[in-house]
Formats: sequence, structure tokens, C-alpha cells
Amino acid sequence: MRVIRLLTLTLAFGAMLASAPGSAWAQGSLTGLVTDAASGRPLSSAQVFIEGSGLGGLTNASGRYLIVNVPAGQHTLRATLIGFNNVDQMVTVSDGSATSSDFSMSQAALALDGIVVTGTAGQARRREVGNQIAQVNIADVPEAVTGVAQLLENRVVGARIQFSSGNSGSGADIRLRGNSSTALSNQPLIYIDGMRAKSEPSSSQNGAEDPYSPLNDLNPDDIDRIEVVKGPAATTLYGAEAAAGVIQIFTKRGGNGAPQWTAETQQGYSYFRPFGTDEVPYMWLDQVFRKGHRQRYSMSVRGGTDDIGYFVSGAWNDNVGAVETDGEQKMNVRANVTFSPTEDLMLQFNNTFARTDLTQAQMGNSVTSIMMSAIRGPKNYMAGKRDQETLRLLLHGEEYRNTITRATTGLTINYTPGADFTHRLTVGYDYSQDDHFNAQDYCWLCPIGIMSNFSDYMLEGEGRRGMSQNAIWSLDYTGTLGIDLGWLNDGLRSTVAFGMQGVENEIENTEMVGRNYPGPGEYTLSSAATKQYMTQNRLRVITGGFFAQNMFALDDKYFITAGLRVDGNSAFGESLGFELYPKLSGSYVLSDEAFFPEGFGEIKLRAAYGFAGRSPGAFDKVRTWSPVGFNFNEQAFYPQNLGNPDLGPERTREYEYGMDGSWFDGRFSAEVTYYHQLTTDALFRVASSQTMGGWSKQLENVGEFENKGWEVGTNTTIINGQNFGWDLGLGLSTNYSKVLSLGGAAQFGVGEYGWVIEGQPVPVIYAKRIMNADNLEDAVYSSGNAIYGPANPTHIYSMNTSIRLPLGLQVSARGEYLKGAWISNYFEAGATGRTIAHPKCYDAYRKVDPNWTSGTLGSTTGPQWPGSRPADMYAWEEGQCFGMATYSYANSESDFAELRDLTLSVPISNLLPGMFTFSDRTDLTISGRNVAFWTHKNLITGHPEQNENSVGTTSSGEFRHDMVKGIDETLPPVSYWTVAMRMIF
Repeated sequence: MRVIRLLTLTLAFGAMLASAPGSAWAQGSLTGLVTDAASGRPLSSAQVFIEGSGLGGLTNASGRYLIVNVPAGQHTLRATLIGFNNVDQMVTVSDGSATSSDFSMSQAALALDGIVVTGTAGQARRREVGNQIAQVNIADVPEAVTGVAQLLENRVVGARIQFSSGNSGSGADIRLRGNSSTALSNQPLIYIDGMRAKSEPSSSQNGAEDPYSPLNDLNPDDIDRIEVVKGPAATTLYGAEAAAGVIQIFTKRGGNGAPQWTAETQQGYSYFRPFGTDEVPYMWLDQVFRKGHRQRYSMSVRGGTDDIGYFVSGAWNDNVGAVETDGEQKMNVRANVTFSPTEDLMLQFNNTFARTDLTQAQMGNSVTSIMMSAIRGPKNYMAGKRDQETLRLLLHGEEYRNTITRATTGLTINYTPGADFTHRLTVGYDYSQDDHFNAQDYCWLCPIGIMSNFSDYMLEGEGRRGMSQNAIWSLDYTGTLGIDLGWLNDGLRSTVAFGMQGVENEIENTEMVGRNYPGPGEYTLSSAATKQYMTQNRLRVITGGFFAQNMFALDDKYFITAGLRVDGNSAFGESLGFELYPKLSGSYVLSDEAFFPEGFGEIKLRAAYGFAGRSPGAFDKVRTWSPVGFNFNEQAFYPQNLGNPDLGPERTREYEYGMDGSWFDGRFSAEVTYYHQLTTDALFRVASSQTMGGWSKQLENVGEFENKGWEVGTNTTIINGQNFGWDLGLGLSTNYSKVLSLGGAAQFGVGEYGWVIEGQPVPVIYAKRIMNADNLEDAVYSSGNAIYGPANPTHIYSMNTSIRLPLGLQVSARGEYLKGAWISNYFEAGATGRTIAHPKCYDAYRKVDPNWTSGTLGSTTGPQWPGSRPADMYAWEEGQCFGMATYSYANSESDFAELRDLTLSVPISNLLPGMFTFSDRTDLTISGRNVAFWTHKNLITGHPEQNENSVGTTSSGEFRHDMVKGIDETLPPVSYWTVAMRMIF
């Protein structure tokens, strides 16, 4: 309550200042219009200010600005906007009059003077940075955005954003330049407004076997931009936890000017595309599918004075899923306040609260899963039934719901005692709680004749309650000092940076299960006759480090940066001490040379070298015992983790080389990067001696593997007219990984037939195989496990395009093609392995018996193997459809293409200027997501993103996404269309 009162008073005080009359010395004002030089469209949120005065403001939705209380005389007026070149104009202000000054801004292809923060000490201009930094500006996103991960998808070359289910609330799994670890998480670190935030999924898998991503808690309308750095060459200053990369999210702030309100409503529907065969397109689940309704409402206001700025927002989502019982409701509230009590001091308060309520359908490898029951049909656990009554009973008779609560608060203090001396201190707190509940009604399967316990079905009912809590405290300080070294060499300058970081991460998980209720009704866990079990897991990890860095700049075109991070972590072994992470980078703005042809464009060359790490789990270094019971009431301890006092972090070294260029007046730009990562001291499990008491395999720093590849991105303005334009963006990223050494450890599996094997990709699909699967000949089976190929794509192609039409209309599209990976398909093998007739095999059955029919709801059993292969039958059909090559043989290429987005943007204000007179600007957007897809010919049913994305754990209990994804008995990606209307006034 104190926080709310403080925010209320702050905002009220800011509003009073905003409405205060002008001072006596005010002599005039400045006003004008800021537009895009290419299209003529007004530019909102551009910063227009008088240099050296502190006077300025933001343009509104119509591109107009107003600056009051301007002293009479001549001034330099500057307009800036991310993604555009700065523009300066000389203006003369007269006593008591309004002076008009318009700006026409051209888009900056490279924006070498643009400011970036992530991976740098403090902040830096792009021309000074020797590594690649990807940036997503929300103002450039045309579609109606519903989530943060969606903003990143297909916009950052070298990043794979994978959604694994069509359930509401499905979380994204993010990989930057492949896998950086086999034992620990591969998720990048997440920062929000400079403070460390939760990046790992929640422990609650719910019935959907799909963990909730912390990115889902953020309101995309609150975001100003996102910066992504992908590897240790760029993340050195983040130390022992940053080998997988860093994503930093910057939310919107207030500005100088009158309140600017933004209101938006979204309405839409969701649906599933066919994921089966032509005969059975929805694998019998269309009986419980529906057109889901999606709706979203949001509103925000931003404004302020010279001293106080504010941004306040709220949003409400209500999504009815495309399968019965599935749904999501979410509320977001944010208040960001900026206060500058003096010219050299600025305070930023960032606060947000979110609550999400999820209900999901039971999925995965569970006997009460609707997907398992539909796929396995005649041999399922529901008396062989897959009719609508049975599927609806499974959905409505068992309840799965989650409540996720998230609150973050942060304070950033910027102190600038001199132009070349700055200090920034950020203190943050991120708290999340995931409360999940599963309830099976008393005798809920009795209507279909199931009258006894089996597997995870309890005749007399079961209740399951789980709670996961995560609290992260972070402290970050950075100081910079600029030194002019002109006395050594004209144009030579040094910028010294120094700082420290501290992070405390606490996780607590509990789960309670009760069984056997006296009869139908609503019960608590305490009403259960049998308290089945209760588990609790608590851990705390503390990381602390400090860094120093120096950048030398010569003539503002040659830059060299050297730095060192020193880290300690509570998970390190006692004998380890501190870890050192050095970095070295350089950039060269070739186009600034006198010999560079004028008008040829801009070119920047860059190179970076650095180290980062990944810390072990909280208890990996500790000797632990597992309590066990025997002889009824007796108890004992059994050896579990041996412990390792020398345990340390995995160390990843990376070097990258690249070039950024822009030609033809910015109409063509390109970024090219080559990277090579080498992970040493990789944590692999090593067997202990049998004489040491039967301990489990112990994590040791013994392994070594590499990732390398190219990243290429281009943007081309093919047509650039006043009323018509066409832009095209293309991207290609490659990733080749290899295990260089197991360090004495045995090769090991990491799930879904993924293995870590010396000399092979990290990981590789390794299982039994039909060696001649695509041939019209008798099947040839491998004598044991065989290598298929990498579990991750080796090539990712991306494309985005936008076409500007008269009256401001715009059509845009984004898509990607992933190639080179293999995937296991239990979605098929779960049935064919039990000789259940699967739609994949219907053609094969008819090759044996031309009169064979599938029967009602696929109830007919497939024909028996005739003893010899028909001439038109493929080897895979022989093996997989007649019970001779089951389960581990079901692996195929996972190449696929997806049209992620198709959007039409309509500026209603331009088309119907008199319709919404109360608003400065009104826009209508129609967007389709996951509109169309193509898969490899060998992937007959299922989708490569149809994964049982269950939460895995490290040996210490930290949560992470599964390293290898397989096609499982869960829902495929959902598609939806959304109509959004946004008004700014």
C-alpha cells in the first residue's frame, strides 16, 4: 500500500507541475511537425529538444510537438528517434510568439550513433561496439502483438524462438546460437530495465505438459525496445551465468509534454490447422475442438514536465482456447516514473504487477490425456473408446488450473556530476508465484464403465496442489569516466568503466497429493483419506562480481575495448575461488576515412573475443543423501550425490568477426557475422568407483564442445515512392556443433533419443534405424543404435516483407524455414508401437488388403503382415506399420517452413478523417499468426513444434526446458486471426 500511495502522490505532483502556468521569464514557444522523409507519414514519440537547455518534448501520434517557455534568441533544435538519423535546425524565437519548425527525418540503415546498453559498460554508440547487438524496436512492429516472445520470433538472426504447444499460456523456449550446455539451462538471461529477471520456466507443468514462460507475464504494449546479445564475446560483463546470451527489455517512459493516451482493443479467434492425414486431418480430436475467442483491452498514458515523467498502463486478456476447457485470463498493471530533482540526477522507478489464470487440457503421456486416448483408440485406457462423449468426459471430469502472480519493482539512479563522469545504480526485485491445482472428481470415469484404480486414475478421486516461488534480488552499479588524451595524440580519447553486480536467486517448490474422498463433491486436500505424499525443495544461489573496462577511441572511427570480469558464486566448489572472464573487441568505421568514396555508403568492421560461463546447480558440489524407508517404520539414508569440492562453472570462449554496411542512400543494408564458441570444463556425469559406496554419477568439469556458424541479415528497399513502397528483409543463420571430448565420461542420453557422443553434434539423434526407409525394397534394420543427425537445425532462413500502399495502407509478412535437424515422433510411435492402426499407415494397409477400411472413428485393426513385401510398399511402411520397427525407429527429418505472420495495417485517420475526431490517430490492424506451414515429406503426421515441453531439472532442482524436443502426444501450434483498433489522443 505504501508503494501505491507513493506512486499516486508522485503522479499527482507531476500532473500539478504539468498544469502550472509558464514562468515570468518565458518568451516564446516552438511547435512543428516531424515526418518520415520517405513516406511523409507523421512520426510519433520523436524527441525534439533544444541543445544544452533541458527544454524539449515528444511528438504525439500526429507527429506534432510543442515546447513552451523558450527564451528569446537563436537556438539549435534537434530531433531524434531510434532508427532515424538525427536532424538539427537553427531556430529563432521571438518574444511572446510561437515559432514553427518542421523536421523531415530519414531512416538510418546502420544508426552508428544510436545508443545501445546491453553487453556494454553503461551505454555506448553502435560505432564503438565490436560485437553484434540485435535490436527490436516496437514502433517498427506492424502486427497486433500478444506476447514478448512473439516480438523476437523471426526478427533476430541466429535466435530460435520455439513455442511447443497449442495450449493457452504456452511458453517459448529460446536458443541463441545453439546449445551452450548439456547439464544446465540453455535459456539466455533476461534483464528488464537494467534489473535481473526470472528467465527459467515455472515448475508447474499442469496437464498440458507445457511450462509457463516468465516472458508471458509482460505486457508487450509496455515495451519500447528489446536488445539481444548472443554469445560470450558480447556477454563477458555478465560473468558466470551468461554463456547462453542476454536479452534486455526496455519499457516505456514518460516524456516532456501533455498527457498522451493510448487505448487498444483486440478481438479474434484461434483454431488448429490439420496435423494428421487427409483422411483423419485432426486425429479424431475435432470432436472437442472449437473456434476459440480471443479478446484484449489495454490503455496507457504518458507525459510529464521537465522534471517528472510518467508512463502508466493496464491491460486485460481473456482468451478462450481452441480445445474445450482451455483458456487464459491475464491482468497487467505498470507504473514507470522518472524524476530529476537536479540537472545531474535522475531517478527511475519501474513497477509492474501481473496475474494469470490458466485452465488447460490434460496432454502428454498420461492415461487420461485426450491426445493419448484419441491416438491409441482401440487400445487406450478408456475401454478403447475415442468418441466425443469419452473425450469430453476426460476434459471436463479432470480439472487443471494455474494461477501465476508476478510483481517486479526497480529503482535506477543516474548521477552525472560531469559530462564525462557518470554513475548508474540499479536495484531490482522480481517475485513470482505459480500455484497449480489438479483435481479428479470422485468416480469421474464411471460413466464409461471404469470402476477401479489404474495408473494415474483414482476411482475415489485425487487432489494435487503445487506451488513454485521464485524471488530474485539484484544490484548493479556502473561508473564511467571519459578522459581526453589529446596531449598524446589528436583525436585520442579513453573511456574507463567500472562496476559490480550482485544477484540472489531463491526458489522454493512444494507439492501435496491427497487421494480417496468419501463421495462426489468439493473437497480440500485435508479431506482426503490418504495423504499420498508431500515434497519440498528449497535453494538459494548468490552470484557476485565486479568488472573493469577501458575503451580507446581515435578520431571517432577506431575503437578498441578491453575488459575483465571477476566472479564468485555460491555454487562453486570450496577450492575454486574466483573466476576471471576477459574480453577484447574492436571496431573500425571504414566509411569515415578520407579515402572512402563519397556517396558509396557506410561500412563498419568489427571483431570481438571474450569469455562467459554457466554456473553449476546449487547442490552439485555438495554430498547429499536420499532418505529411504524399509522394514515398515524404519528409516535410513542412501548415497545420492558424491559431491565435488573442485566443481566450477562451464567456460565458453567465443570470437566473432563481422561487417555492417549500408549502400545506395540506405536502401540496402547488411550485417554479416562469423562466430566460433568453444566450451571447456563442460559438466558431464562421471561414474564413481564401485568401492565408494554406490554414489550416483557425479558432475565434473571434464567435457569440451564447440558451436560455430554464420549469421547474415539484409534489408532492401526495392521501391521507395511517396505512395508506394516495398521493403524486403532476408536472414540466414547456421549452427554447427560438435563434442570434442567427453573427458573420460561415457556417452550419455539427454532425452527423446538425443545423445552426447564424441565427434557428433550437441546433441545428436541416436537410435535404431531402418537404413533404407525411403526405398521400395525389403527393410534393412540397423544392428543397434545408429546416427541420424543433429537434434537442432543447422540452417534457419528468415524472410520479412512489407508493402506500403496509397493512403498509408501496409501489408506485411514474416516467415522462416528451419533445416537440417532430426526429431523423434512418439505421436506416431505411441500407436504403431502397439500395433494400433494409425492414419499414417492406412495406405500401407491397403497395399496388403485393398478392401481394408478404417471403420467408425478408426476402430478397425490393421491387417496382418502377409509375410512378404508388396512391390509398391516402402521399407518404412513394412517396418513401422506392421510392428517390426517400433518406438526408437520413429525418427524423421524435422525440416519445416512456417508463415508466422500476415498483417494488414489500415490508418483509419487517413481514410476517414472525420470519423474519430476525438483521437489524434486511429489505426486498424488485421493479423494472422501461424497462417500456413510445410513439413518434410517423411513427417506424415504431427508438427515439429508439437512437443511435450515438460520442465526438466538440474540435479540440484533448478528448472529448465528440455534440451531435446520430440513430437509427442500433445497439441500442435495454434493459429489465430486478430483485429486490433488503436486510438491515440
